[in-house]
Amino acid sequence: MSNQVQGILKDDSGRRIVTAAYCCNGHDLIVDENPLIDGLTTIHLRAQSATKGVVDLYLSPIQGDGRVKGGEGIPMDELLDIRCPVCGASFEVVAPCYCRHGMFVAIYLKPNCQYREAIVVCNSWGCKHSFVKLESRIILSTP
Repeated sequence: MSNQVQGILKDDSGRRIVTAAYCCNGHDLIVDENPLIDGLTTIHLRAQSATKGVVDLYLSPIQGDGRVKGGEGIPMDELLDIRCPVCGASFEVVAPCYCRHGMFVAIYLKPNCQYREAIVVCNSWGCKHSFVKLESRIILSTP
């Protein structure tokens, strides 16, 4: 792997991998105990679901890859309250999603919690929209 910039690493095949993710209180969301997807450590989030209660979600660290471990049985398009699995803090809502149903929430790339350096995902279950923001510029957007 090569070309690491502020918590995003570009591997030899050109994939962008999230290597650092933090809540607003600086808790690390990528830890060795998390399950793997394609041999890479996932991003751990906790969500409050109206239908399933509190659920642990593990997002693929590959930018643009919509795979998630956990959340089985959550109805499509249900809005989730996404929180830190360590301290329970909610993630910052930053904008309406393109899906017109959910909202984008910021997961910070550094523990100093600045939105200008973040990965941003939709809180609507099943929505695959996301983007990476570095130095106040959107550098990657999916789908």
